[in-house]
This record gives sequence, structure tokens and C-alpha cells, in this order.
Amino acid sequence: MQGVETLLEYLTPESMEALVPKLQNIIRHGLGLPARAGCARTVVILCVKKAELVRPFASALVKAISGSLTESSALQRQAWAAAIGYMAPMLTANMFKNMLKHLEKVYFDKYEDEVRGAVGLVLEQLAQRSPERLCENISGPGTVSFVLFGCWDTSKVVGKAFQSAWQEYMLGLGSKLVTGDLLEVLRLPLVHIAADSWSCRIQSAKAIADVARMVEREARAVDASNQNHPIVASVHTLAQTALPELVKASRGRMWPGKEHVLGTLVKLCVVCSSAVSADHELQTIPAAVCDVLLKEMKQGEIPYRREIVKHCGTL
Repeated sequence: MQGVETLLEYLTPESMEALVPKLQNIIRHGLGLPARAGCARTVVILCVKKAELVRPFASALVKAISGSLTESSALQRQAWAAAIGYMAPMLTANMFKNMLKHLEKVYFDKYEDEVRGAVGLVLEQLAQRSPERLCENISGPGTVSFVLFGCWDTSKVVGKAFQSAWQEYMLGLGSKLVTGDLLEVLRLPLVHIAADSWSCRIQSAKAIADVARMVEREARAVDASNQNHPIVASVHTLAQTALPELVKASRGRMWPGKEHVLGTLVKLCVVCSSAVSADHELQTIPAAVCDVLLKEMKQGEIPYRREIVKHCGTL
């Protein structure tokens, strides 16, 4: 590897054109961990020492690496994620957006721990290497709603990686996430709150509860008489979009983890109480929630029923 690093010092634009197809070939078809890990390291070294030579080819290299994120070796996935992180600042706006879209697709395609972990690693690298590019992309696949959803992954390791990207959104956008982009933040959790997968439902419920806590914090900081503040509209939006979906998701048979959905439903009723009282269409929600909780108290084991009793007390 030391010999390769020495040779890279003598690269020119012309020799770089000849090198890139060979790198792409190793990325896609190289055999063995040493060859593939060495290729990833070569890309990182080039980004550090010869960034001006890598820039024209960054999109092509990232596209090649994106197809290798799901391979079995954890060490290799980490190496590819680092390579993408170093090239991210060099990508065009369109390519960066396409990469985020691809990450969301990879995450949900198999929904396996290793695959989700690889996506988290890339987002963690993006948060470290190009946080400003993340904050430029708020809406659409792979952006803020996806990152929030991933923060509550059933694997704590995966969730921690997503939280790095979420912190960058929080630092860059702050309260705008819940006053200006609330519908976008809620997009993915609301889609998966009724998913076939119980894990996805639980994740969605926890993500929505997190949004409710953010809205609650912002609302507490505002004078109650100031009805023109954007957070007041956000409370109404949260009530109108999330409460009906949570009520639907709470009905039906019991399943492992359903108490998380019920807890989020009750949390939203508390946070959005003013909006529920003021909106004629939502005034039936409290009665519907009580009906759901009373039915759930008759189901399941004692620990589950205890959780439901707690939710009733909160409501």
C-alpha cells in the first residue's frame, strides 16, 4: 500500500482518466478484502491529496461504491462509507440528492441490520465531512424525515449513526424543522405507522413522539396569547395529520410493541389539546382514544395492561 501511495503523488489529469475505470472495476468486481479495502483507501488518499483530480470523477466513483454498500464484510462497508464521505463535498447537487434517495431505498429494500447499518455509516460520514450539504437537502427521499426515522432504529448502533446526521439538521435548521418543515419531517413516520412490519410501526411511533416533544418545547417558549406564532400552526398541523393516522394504527388486534403506538397517541392528545378543542373535525378524537384504551385494557398480559393504565392516567 505504501508503494501505491507513493505512485499517487505523480498522478496527472491524463493518468487519472486512465485510473478511474480501473478503480470502478475493482469496486464492482474486485475479489478479496485486501483488494477492495485497499481500493477504498486509495480513493480516500486521492480525496485528501489530489482533490482537484478526483472532483470530475467523484459522481462516477460514488455511483460505483453505492452498489457495494450491502456486502457482507463490516470492515469493507465502513471503508466504502468513509470513501463516500470524503467525496460528498465534490458531488453535484443532483448527484448528492440521488445518493440520499439511494440510501433510503437500500435501507428499506431488505430491512436487515447489516444493510441499515451501512446506510447509517454513510450518513454519519456525511454529517462529519459535509454537514452543509445535508442541510441543503431537507425534502425528498433520504433527507430529514428518513434521518429522523432512522434515529429510532431497533438497533441502537444503527440509530446512533443516524443521530449524527440528525444533530446536523438540528444545528443547521433549529426550530424551522417544526415550524416550517413539519409535514416533511412527518412524511416517512406517517407512511410506516401502518406498515406490515411491527418494527417499522414502533419506529414510526417513536419518531412521531420525538416530533411531538420538539413541538411541545417550542410551544412552551411562546406566549400563549400570541396566536400568530408559527408554532401555533404547527400544533394544528401535527393534530390534523398525525392524530387520525395514530387512531387508525391503534385499532385492531394486539401485537408486540403496540403500547408504543398507544403511548404516542396519548402524547399527541396532550400536546395538541388546544388544537383538538378548537377544531370541530378533531373533537371526536379524545372519545375515540378513550374507547381504544378501554378495549386494550382487556387484552394481553399484565405488563401490557399496566402500560395501558399509565396511558389512561396521562390522558
